Amino acid sequence: MLLSDQEIEKRRVGDSEVDAAKEWWEQGDWSTIADRLLIDPYDPHHLSACSYDLSIGEEYVSLRDPDTVRTLGSGEILSVGPGETVLILTREYVCLPNTLMAAIVPKARWIFEGTSVYASKVDPTWYGKLLVGFANHGKGRVPLRYGEPIISCYFLACAEVGTALSKATTPGLGRTQIEVPVQKHVRAEKLLRPDQVSLAELRGVVDRHGVPFDIIEGAILRVKDETITYFEKDIYQNVLEDAVRESTKRAYDQQLEIMRQHQDSTRQLLEMILQQQQNMQQLAERSGGFQRRLFIALVVALFTAILSPPLATLVLQLLPGR
Repeated sequence: MLLSDQEIEKRRVGDSEVDAAKEWWEQGDWSTIADRLLIDPYDPHHLSACSYDLSIGEEYVSLRDPDTVRTLGSGEILSVGPGETVLILTREYVCLPNTLMAAIVPKARWIFEGTSVYASKVDPTWYGKLLVGFANHGKGRVPLRYGEPIISCYFLACAEVGTALSKATTPGLGRTQIEVPVQKHVRAEKLLRPDQVSLAELRGVVDRHGVPFDIIEGAILRVKDETITYFEKDIYQNVLEDAVRESTKRAYDQQLEIMRQHQDSTRQLLEMILQQQQNMQQLAERSGGFQRRLFIALVVALFTAILSPPLATLVLQLLPGR
């Protein structure tokens, strides 16, 4: 039997008993529980003719980074990217008796938007928050708001089960938060460094996800082309002219410096020649005086040999240039 809204209200544990009732499920007190169910917190606006809508809770995990649990608070939005799958913790804590199971069905509005909320079942004797898989198959990002209804829960009566769920065999039983790692086969996606990204990889993103990455690719290619054109027409031309002008000026300055050095060397050489010439003149003058004295000395010696020494001395003293 599928429970109607009236039957759900009838079987629901009252708000005043919620805390104590959670202990009943923890202890497996099925006689006290009987055929009642628990939804905490309960919002009558989420109750429809034969189902109850569960909403987005405080935690979620993206399978792109499955080792990181992220939180969501009142007024905050979870933005699910194209091709991304997230596991969302329900805001409601749900407890079922041993005579009731639940079917989790996605709300139609999410299907119409190109997304999937994966259907599942909840076995009798379950207690805890549920983990809901949400995948975005569209081309744009999908915003999910904290507290927003995401799945419909249908309650189905069944015969009493003989074996209750246990934490030893049922991961997540009694769940109040997400435990990591959520899935042992899922690994975090490694992000590329900026220097590793190529146009081919960008094209792959566009092929997989479409909008808005096609616009991003077009913008990148356009900027690339416009940048090349700008450099070729404006920058490169000016750079070439500046380079030629700078090279010419540098060559002129170098040549001018060489000419200055050459003039300095020539001046120094002329000064050395003039100095050498003066030295030679002085040497010549000294040499001429020496020759005159030598001649006079020879004459004196001759006079000395012929005349008497006193007369030779007198003649020597009277010679000019003495």
